[in-house]
Amino acid sequence: MFIGKALHRRQILRGLGTAVTLPFLDAMTPALSHAATSSKTPCRMAFLYVPNGIVMEHWVSRQKPGAVALPGQLPRISWEAVAAAQKLAALSGGEKAEAIVLGAGIGLTAAEVAKADLAAVHVADHDALRAYTPGGYIGALAPAIRAGKPDFVVFPHTYQSIDYVPRLAQEVGAGLLPEVTGFAPGDGGLVWTRPILGGKLQSKVRVKGESAEGAYKI
Repeated sequence: MFIGKALHRRQILRGLGTAVTLPFLDAMTPALSHAATSSKTPCRMAFLYVPNGIVMEHWVSRQKPGAVALPGQLPRISWEAVAAAQKLAALSGGEKAEAIVLGAGIGLTAAEVAKADLAAVHVADHDALRAYTPGGYIGALAPAIRAGKPDFVVFPHTYQSIDYVPRLAQEVGAGLLPEVTGFAPGDGGLVWTRPILGGKLQSKVRVKGESAEGAYKI
C-alpha cells in the first residue's frame, strides 16, 4: 500500500513485463496434477541448520540402515566406557565390572546394558533424573560409590561428565584422572594415557593413593 506516492505507468508496465517472462514454477501447478502428468518423482534436497549444534550420538542411529531405533538405545560413547571398565576388571584380576544406569523410564536401556558381560547392572530410575542436573547425578552416584567401594569408576567423556564428575570425586574423596584415552599394565601398576597440549602430545601417568580413581574414557 502506497500513501502519498503515485506509480508511473511505465513502472507498472515494466513490472508486468517481468511477471510475464518468469518461468513456470511447480508451485503454480495444482497439488494433485503432478502425479497424473509424470510417473517420476522429482529429486529434492533439504538442508538443516542448527545454530547451537547437534549431539550426534542422539542424532545418528546406531541401527542398521532401514531399521528403526528403539527407545532406550544406549549411546556409543557409553558402550566405550563399559568396554573400558571390562578391560580394567580383567587387568585387575578381580570380579567382573558393574554398571549404573541413570534416568527416568530407563527400563529398556537397563535391559540393553544387562546383555553385556557384567557382574551387575544397577538402575537409578527416578523422575528427578529425567533431565540432567549435577546435583541429581551426584546424589544418585555418590551413595552407590561409597557402598560399592570400587577400585575404579569409569565415565564417558561428555559435557555432562566434565561438569559433575570433579564434584562427585570430591564428594566421595576419590582421585580424578580426566581425559583418559587408554591404559596398560606397567611397573608398579597401571599406566594411563591422556592427551596434553591440546592433543599434540600423549602423556603416560600413574595414580597414587588407595581410594577409587575416576577416569574419563573417550
